[in-house]
This record gives sequence, structure tokens and C-alpha cells, in this order.
Amino acid sequence: MSELWRLSATELAQLVRTRKASAREAADSALQRLETVNPKINAVVDHRPEQVRAATARVREDFSRNSLMASSLLAGSRTQRIDAT
Repeated sequence: MSELWRLSATELAQLVRTRKASAREAADSALQRLETVNPKINAVVDHRPEQVRAATARVREDFSRNSLMASSLLAGSRTQRIDAT
């Protein structure tokens, strides 16, 4: 699923929640797209891929504790988007 970046936050959360895709896969897809497109459009000036990948580790930890709720996943993706832009 290399084009996870095309999905809405709701669709992506469903895939992660049902373990059809991992948060790391979603993040890597978005980061790869950013690296491809941003040099042409220069929309993101504060690029922090290490923070994005660290957030995926927290999602994985939450899953291992079975405590991740859909709302927290969506809230985290919104927060990460703000941090990454």
C-alpha cells in the first residue's frame, strides 16, 4: 500500500485500527510523497520526519496496550500534520 497518502484521515484510521496498514507505513507513504512533491511546490518549510516516525512508535505502543481509540488516532494525525507543516 504505497499510496496510503491518498486516503482520508478516516479511511487511514480504519486501516490502522484494523491492522490492514501500520502507522509507520502510513507515515512513510506521506513522507515519501512529501519528498517527491515539496521541492516543486515548497509548501512545507519545517520538515521533521524523525518526529513523524517517533509518533508511529507511540501508536504501535498504544496498540500493544490495546488502548488506542479512533479519536486519539485522528487527533494525533491532525497534531502531526500541524507539526510537519
